[in-house]
Amino acid sequence: MRGAALACLPLTALVVASLARGGWAGLDPWAAFGAWILGVVAVRLDRRIGRSAGDPGHAAALQQVTARLEETLAALPDLYFEIDGRGRIHDFRSASGEGLYLPPEEFLGRTVAEVLPREAAEPILEALRKAAHGSEIARARYELPIGAVVWTFELRAVRRTSEAPGPNARCIALARDVTDRTRAEQALVHERARLAAFVENAPAAIAMFDRELRYVAVSRRWREEYRLGDQPLVGRSHYEVFPNLPERWKLVHQRALAGSVERCDDDNWSPEGFDQPQHLRWEVRPWHVPGGEIAGVMMFTQDITAERVQATRLAGLEVAARSASQAKGDFLANMSHEIRTPLTAILGYADLLEEELRAGERAASPAAMGHLDVIRAAGAHLSSVINDILDLSKIEAGKLLVEQVATDLPEVLNDVASMLRGRAHAKQLHFECTTEDGVPARLCTDPVRLRQVLMNLVGNAVKFTERGSVEVRVAAEAGAPGADGWVHFDIADTGPGLEPAQSARLFEPFHQADTSTTRRHGGTGLGLAISRQLARLLGGEVELLRSSPGSGSVFRLRIPLVGVECPEASPAGATGALDAAGAPLPAGRLVGRLLLAEDGADNRRLIATYLTRAGAEVDAAVDGLEALAALDLAHASGRPYDLLITDVQMPRLDGLSLVRQLRARGDRLPVLALTAHAMAEDRARCMDAGCDGYLSKPVERARLVQMVGEWLVRGTGGQEEQRRGFLGPLEVEDVLEGPAPLAAVRGQDEADGEVEAEEPPFDGPLGSHGAHGPRA
Repeated sequence: MRGAALACLPLTALVVASLARGGWAGLDPWAAFGAWILGVVAVRLDRRIGRSAGDPGHAAALQQVTARLEETLAALPDLYFEIDGRGRIHDFRSASGEGLYLPPEEFLGRTVAEVLPREAAEPILEALRKAAHGSEIARARYELPIGAVVWTFELRAVRRTSEAPGPNARCIALARDVTDRTRAEQALVHERARLAAFVENAPAAIAMFDRELRYVAVSRRWREEYRLGDQPLVGRSHYEVFPNLPERWKLVHQRALAGSVERCDDDNWSPEGFDQPQHLRWEVRPWHVPGGEIAGVMMFTQDITAERVQATRLAGLEVAARSASQAKGDFLANMSHEIRTPLTAILGYADLLEEELRAGERAASPAAMGHLDVIRAAGAHLSSVINDILDLSKIEAGKLLVEQVATDLPEVLNDVASMLRGRAHAKQLHFECTTEDGVPARLCTDPVRLRQVLMNLVGNAVKFTERGSVEVRVAAEAGAPGADGWVHFDIADTGPGLEPAQSARLFEPFHQADTSTTRRHGGTGLGLAISRQLARLLGGEVELLRSSPGSGSVFRLRIPLVGVECPEASPAGATGALDAAGAPLPAGRLVGRLLLAEDGADNRRLIATYLTRAGAEVDAAVDGLEALAALDLAHASGRPYDLLITDVQMPRLDGLSLVRQLRARGDRLPVLALTAHAMAEDRARCMDAGCDGYLSKPVERARLVQMVGEWLVRGTGGQEEQRRGFLGPLEVEDVLEGPAPLAAVRGQDEADGEVEAEEPPFDGPLGSHGAHGPRA
């Protein structure tokens, strides 16, 4: 038997040499068994050595080779057998003797069927029959219970080429213990099956791939989202199913196979068959077999195309909404300009006309004076309407700002009472305003907005009450320990009262309790809605405490009684003009040279009349370009202007652009802006452009004269009061009559192509009004 083994040593040496180079490595180590094909060469070499056996040199070489092959065979980790085609075992070799089902003396010379269980013998005999009759490697896998463990072996057999094919041909067989590998494979199969079951039934788009990016499992959602239907996918390459995958994704797959977890919240690609790019949120991560080896990758994707389309649509709607809001703001601003600008002329010229009628040689008839009262009342009503609409728009846009300053409560109450008591008495209503003990004289709130809310509430009570009384009761309410209290303003009337259905909609914009109310009393239906919004901006509330038909109503305004130090109101909120040092300016005649830039002919003449009657010298320009030319001419002549008054909205060059140009070239001439826009940001825009003061239209004559005098003094730091600003006392008749006759501003502007008046107010494109009449 030893000789038989030695005869096979050259062949065994080649097999071992091949296996030593890694033939058993990897998941299929028997692939290296192909080295047995080299057995043909080994047999031929064996024969050549046999023929040269008589040569002493060759004999020595043969002994040396034999010794080396013996050592190699001893190191072989596999069980080596020489078996014929009938399964009889002729020889056996093992490096350690371990892993044997029986001791060698019990199976040598016997057949496989005699020594092994039938379940193991049958596959071995089938492989031996194939090897003995053919020239290819035959394979078999069998299991043997050794001790308490069932061992798994793989056997590969090949016929010796020196043997003729047939049942008696001897074969060489190697058996290897693959128990651990089999268990690993079974675990892999189990893990793949478990993951595949999860993937296939997951309610998400999930796919599982092996290391070659072949599908192992895929969810129903994956098939649906990628329109794959029921076509077979398992075993197919991902790159075959989707041949247009971006190269960047293939790099992602390789990083995941190396152990990285890759994610993206928004990616897009254009799969075949889709009419638009698809947006995906995806994650790619490795999956492992027991032991930690990466066996492939899992892909999780979420189609967010509809989500992105919706987001794009919403973004478009947001842009459209902002555009609509901007258009609304522009419309309101233009409406404000278009209404406030003529209102300035309506109210101003009504005042001037009344003054002329009163100063005339013959007293005006009561009817004529009544007509003027109607004009003034209509103008005041229009002003109230536009103020309500703009206030509501500012509140809705979040652009109405309130301040928290020290507020004299008795002064606010007296203002409200003095303005509304006359209306109440005219209707023979009892009007009373009482303040209970404990109400502080000073509050920390916004006096302008507080006055506005009280005017709305008390004004409504007077307007809708035909007989009886209107009472305003002010009381304080203590807060919880450590919290501020409240100040309540209860406005009670004996008016018609409200039905519950009417009360429910009372604070909605543009709604009034009765549609006939608008016809009887006028109004926009915004007063209560604005009052509630303003109260909330002040930190309080407006509510209807009680009301019933025929028994009147009680409204309550509640504002916080803030217990902190509060800043004093800014000088801009004061009613009197201040000099540079902050002291009240004396009432007196204006002294100074002014330039007025105003594109509206009526307002230009009106404002010029106000200022010339107060004593100032006024030149006028119809737009910003003409104003620039006038300023340059005045500097060149050595008689610069002391103050520029400019409308904000003008053709060719608007007022703010005019001021920016002046500031850019270093001109610090004081500028007072006039605008019909009344939004919160309008004042900021004027100040940002470089203006020093701001007046909104309709222009109030007293306020205009006051501010002009203030800035004439401030322009020189209060050091040249005798040259500009106020000089000497300014009596009422000075303002009403003044040195410039109304005829001087009654004519039409030459720039507008109209007829001159008795005393033309303009000389060429530039007009002049002054204490000494028109000048060149």
